Order: sequence, then structure tokens, then C-alpha cells
Amino acid sequence: MVVIEPHDPVSKMPLLLGLSNVLASKSKLLNKVWRNRFSFEPVGNFVYKVSEREFEKFAAGLNLPMVAFKRINPNFYFKEAANITTTSKSRKFLLLRIKKQLLDVLVWLKITPGQVLSAIVFKQVPDDITLKQLRSDGYHLVNIPKNPYAK
Repeated sequence: MVVIEPHDPVSKMPLLLGLSNVLASKSKLLNKVWRNRFSFEPVGNFVYKVSEREFEKFAAGLNLPMVAFKRINPNFYFKEAANITTTSKSRKFLLLRIKKQLLDVLVWLKITPGQVLSAIVFKQVPDDITLKQLRSDGYHLVNIPKNPYAK
């Protein structure tokens, strides 16, 4: 199973989690600090945010052997994005590339989570070639221990 969804920032940013817990009793203040706590798309859909830990628990609960994760920064949409030329002479395109590279470095340094999380939940452990390819593509592999009580 492959799922690609927005990454829940609280799961990887303990400072934000602590701040949200402190401010939880003052929900108006919390909503000012954390503006996209409850996000909705313009068509009305709620924007679900996922975390690695939830997929690990999901796999463990189903006694599945492995999950793989990759953090991605693909979201740079703005109103005029469709009109930007993708040449090295385009100032707006250059700024987008710099912004993406900066975010990728922050994710690599584990300062911020990715905008999106790609999660793969395996029914069986893949072969060595597939595991090697996943690692070279930037996936982090997590082995899930077997349930000692499952039959």
C-alpha cells in the first residue's frame, strides 16, 4: 500500500507539540499560533495529515513486516504558477527552486518535516534489490517486529 498525504508537523516538531499542549486551554490563542491546525481545501474537503508513527502502528496492528517513508516538498503552488516559464532566466522559477532546495536541506537536517509524507506499507519484506533501490531513492525503512501473540 502506498499513501502520499500531507505530513503532520506536530509529529516531528516537539516544540510545536509542547506549545500546542500549553495553549490548548486557550483555543483562540492556539488557533492564532497554529493557523492550519484544521485545514480545508477550497472544495470543502478536510486535509488529513499523517505521521510515520501512525503507519508503524497500523503495520504492527496488522502484523505486517515493514514500512518505508520519504519526506517530500512538492507544494509551491500560487495563483500565477501556471504562467511561469521554466527557464534559468525566469526569476520566479529560480526563486521557487531556491525555496524548494532550502526546504529539502531543512528536512535533510531534520529541522522541519517534509510538506508531504510518502509511506509504503509492505505485506511482505521486499527483495534486496528493491530495498537497495528504495534506500537510494531516499526512503527510510522500518522493520516492524512480529506480534508474539499472533497465530
